[in-house]
Amino acid sequence: MRGIPYAQFILPGLVTQAVLNVGYINGTTSLFEARQYRYVHDVLASPLRWWEVNAALVTGGVVRAALTAAGVLAVAMPLTGTGVRHPAVLLAAAAAAFITAAQTGILVGSYARSMDQGYSIETLVILPLGFLGGIFYSVARLPGPWRLASELNPVFYLVQALRIGFGGVADIPAALAVGVTWTLAILLTTWSVLVFRSGTLKA
Repeated sequence: MRGIPYAQFILPGLVTQAVLNVGYINGTTSLFEARQYRYVHDVLASPLRWWEVNAALVTGGVVRAALTAAGVLAVAMPLTGTGVRHPAVLLAAAAAAFITAAQTGILVGSYARSMDQGYSIETLVILPLGFLGGIFYSVARLPGPWRLASELNPVFYLVQALRIGFGGVADIPAALAVGVTWTLAILLTTWSVLVFRSGTLKA
């Protein structure tokens, strides 16, 4: 696929999916439980600034996602013979993916009224976006309408950016892939920051 063995082709996408799932769940459960058990107000009323609370939640999601990705790669890279062709692209893409996953989880955790809602969004939104984001196939082989649908999927750009970092090939240029992933990370971070700054978190 795209001139590289299939196992190497799908590995970046599988890592992306793992990162999104773990980072999302960490952010969602951490914040929702703080709201559910009503200790989020104690934290927000502490000497900690609102942005420090947000940064702590994001850091937790990022660290957990990074450890998960490292574990997957430690096993998969030797088995598949995958290398790193573009380290700078890989680092930039990975950082954006970590932040995107964590902030998505935090946003859902700040709005969800039950943990079931958080899990439903993972099942009905996060997972389908991943599977339809070009993890297992090249979107260049899709008919026009389906390719357009894939290109409207934000996870598609995360997968492509990591794929360029590892294998050096993808369906879109590296600048576009990394640019969209960081735009997504910045937009989600801005939204999350506004929620915390407004003080509208409810138990």
